Amino acid sequence: MRIVHLVEDLKRGGMEKLVADIVRGQRAAGHEVAIVCLWGRGETADELRDDGFAVSLIGTTRVRPAGLYAVRRTIRGLRADVAHLHGMPAGTFGRLALLGTGTKTLFHVHTQISIAHLMRPALARRERMLARLPGVILAISESVRRDLVDEIGLGETRIRVLSGGVPNVAPVDREQARRRFALSPDEFAVVSAAALNVHKCPEILIRSFEGLTGARLLLAGEGPQEDELKALANELGLRESVRFLGHVTNVPELTTAADAIALASWPREGLSLSAIEGLRAGRPVVVTNVGGLPEVVEHDVSGYVVAPNEPQRFTEAFAKLHNDAALREAMGRRARQRFLEKFELQHYLEKLEALYRP
Repeated sequence: MRIVHLVEDLKRGGMEKLVADIVRGQRAAGHEVAIVCLWGRGETADELRDDGFAVSLIGTTRVRPAGLYAVRRTIRGLRADVAHLHGMPAGTFGRLALLGTGTKTLFHVHTQISIAHLMRPALARRERMLARLPGVILAISESVRRDLVDEIGLGETRIRVLSGGVPNVAPVDREQARRRFALSPDEFAVVSAAALNVHKCPEILIRSFEGLTGARLLLAGEGPQEDELKALANELGLRESVRFLGHVTNVPELTTAADAIALASWPREGLSLSAIEGLRAGRPVVVTNVGGLPEVVEHDVSGYVVAPNEPQRFTEAFAKLHNDAALREAMGRRARQRFLEKFELQHYLEKLEALYRP
């Protein structure tokens, strides 16, 4: 099968990581896979190109005839059997550009678009019109599906849900991982791997550490709030407790070093691959009751689901885990099992391929 993935760009982030894992898995399964970027490449695109994938750049930002023709010509030139369209810009360009070509489309919605795109009535009407076209509409979580139905007005029967897509990895030596991140044996370490931006709410996690002792917060990620967050940590007297790691390439090593994983997103989160990576490592995961996060973490089973924008709720969850090693281990075992049952990449790719076929 010849599969073309159309994206806005491929910088760094959860959607970009998922795209990279999908295309690598599809190539390993024997498919011909290419990537087309609408208006930018980025770090993930460069990595995929270095891995031997064809990565094309259209260079268009607006839905106009010239841009649509360029998308149509490029995807048709790649002789795609399926065009996998990631996110709303790609979904709009791809479905319009491929009208009448016979190329099957799959529009993959990665977040709550009514919030992420400040959906005006005209845009919602356009989405409802496009939803009448042939092809699959795929939501990354039940929460995203509900957003498409309740806020955009799409018919329930038009939308499929498929969550997951995180590859399993070989076990990592925990002692070595702890040394790598300069963590002492008795130190309770919480890891949050997310962009340092407003909707990931890292300041909530920083504030939650005011009431904790013998604990360290490791923030892995980059973003526009970094300087502001460092100033906040200093202001709260948490310079030694909060560490900013920047972009971390070896995520399995980082999550293995952790005692717990956390994500404080608000007001949206499609699913969160970083939370799933916490499950994969067999670590309790603490998340907010936002978007698809409660679909990843079972409250009081594989971690905790807490109210958003309330640092004290995170403090309480971390304190429980910090003070009870047996609880951490039990939750971690259940987290690992949940990952294998629901979110592992190979099962995900098999279900995705079934959606591609007529």
